Amino acid sequence: MKDVRREEYILTSMHMVTFMKRNYGEWLASYRTGKRDAYKSLLKLCQEFAKRHHFSQRVACFTKMPTPDMLEIRQDFACKFWTKYHAYAASEIMNVDETAVYYDMPPGKIWAEIGKSSKVDKKQKHSDRITAVLTCRADGSKLPILFIVHGVPDGTIDEVELDTYPEEHYYSVQESAWMDSRVWKAYLEILPPHIEGPRS
Repeated sequence: MKDVRREEYILTSMHMVTFMKRNYGEWLASYRTGKRDAYKSLLKLCQEFAKRHHFSQRVACFTKMPTPDMLEIRQDFACKFWTKYHAYAASEIMNVDETAVYYDMPPGKIWAEIGKSSKVDKKQKHSDRITAVLTCRADGSKLPILFIVHGVPDGTIDEVELDTYPEEHYYSVQESAWMDSRVWKAYLEILPPHIEGPRS
């Protein structure tokens, strides 16, 4: 099991059963004998075996690159980075990243009367998004979050609504709720109070 997952191959209870059929056919046949529901019993056995060996059922995450390759790239980047910036203190190095947060998501399934349509009004079909720009220092301390709200710059949200948001973070408005050059420039203008050390 560990070898299968080490190579990032899919592993399920059915894969375990197939392995038993192929390698322990006689044992499997004797195990199933006399069981009221041999299939359920076998699945339960696989699940208990997996738990005992510190495996849990998870949603699969698909990757384009194997973990060892990603670790090698990370190590190479870290070496280059620290060669260039070794003179800076951890509190002087910042990492900025943005992530989309979707809300008002339509449900995947709805109740619909049997034999009737499951169509919905297209106004209810789409979710909306806000982007969170997260900045942290290499020492682990976090800066206030910049939230980029979907709206028109200098419009109602920008002029009226933003003033009602919590004060400990920063806010900007952009047509698609993404970082663009205007929002980035505004963010750089609010960063100086949080910058320690050289500003190059």
